[in-house]
Amino acid sequence: MKTILKWPGGKEKELPVIRKYSPSYTGRFIEPFVGGGAVFFDTDAKRCCINDKSTELINLYNCAREKNEDLIKYLQLEINEFSSLGTFVDEHTSDILGLYLSKTSVDDFIEKHSSFFSKLAKGYSKVFFKELKKNLTSKISRSAKLEKENSAIPDSDRLDNIEAAMKSAYYMYIRYLQNHLSELSKGRQAAVFFFIREYCYSSMFRYNGKGEFNVPYGGISYNRKIFKRKLTIYSPMK
Repeated sequence: MKTILKWPGGKEKELPVIRKYSPSYTGRFIEPFVGGGAVFFDTDAKRCCINDKSTELINLYNCAREKNEDLIKYLQLEINEFSSLGTFVDEHTSDILGLYLSKTSVDDFIEKHSSFFSKLAKGYSKVFFKELKKNLTSKISRSAKLEKENSAIPDSDRLDNIEAAMKSAYYMYIRYLQNHLSELSKGRQAAVFFFIREYCYSSMFRYNGKGEFNVPYGGISYNRKIFKRKLTIYSPMK
């Protein structure tokens, strides 16, 4: 079985070598620093014990093992909402290009499509709308400067940039939840952590002086990445 999430320093690619030198035994498999669990999930030991310093990680594994209903519910919600932003881009190319070229202001664009955006991040709409405005404004400003200094880019790239800005805003809302886990059920905590591990830049772990997770969104290459397949194929989450 493959690992269920991305993890820095994962051993998935090294498994052929590890298997070669792993002893055969019938005792208990103990993994004190399980991380992504590449070695753990590859073993066929009947009795296992795993541990890790990350309480969020262990909570995810516990919720997956218990088939926690909130874990499944909120993972599916994240998939649906994140994907809907891509669909929105595909269906509103003219409006988005007008925004990119500053023919429409960010405030007017958000107001025009508020019925769509307000359906996302229920209960945390202020966080999401704040990040949406900030990310769109920043992306448009930086892109205009780059095009002026270099050359114009295709409309397809412009659409990708705006999609990245909107999905970064959604990621930042989820990151807000990651930094306020006490407000959430155990299952939703696990779903938030899973999303963060999938979409944070380069699978990094980084915290500020307040102890808050502060790694940004992975960027354009993550725009159409969807982890729905993982939700359906891994037996602990069925």
